[in-house]
Amino acid sequence: MVTAEVIIGVDLNGIVTGINVGGAGFSETSGLGSKVKNEEFRAQFRGGHGVFGLNGAGETSVDAVTGATTSSAAVVSAVNTAYAYILELMA
Repeated sequence: MVTAEVIIGVDLNGIVTGINVGGAGFSETSGLGSKVKNEEFRAQFRGGHGVFGLNGAGETSVDAVTGATTSSAAVVSAVNTAYAYILELMA
């Protein structure tokens, strides 16, 4: 089983300030799935809020990494889960 850490920052207004992807268990294919760690992908979450979705879906759309849709979707799912939890804590 592949595991990875997705860490997100959220300000007091519920806006994502950034995310980080990786961790000791991160083992995506170099040059493909590993690109979800690149700033170009991660920067798409900064300033977003609500439900994140891939390629035009969600309140905040994130473009999938070419050739790594599954990895991109996994990060989006993790961000959505963490974001919802953080908003619950802020309520």
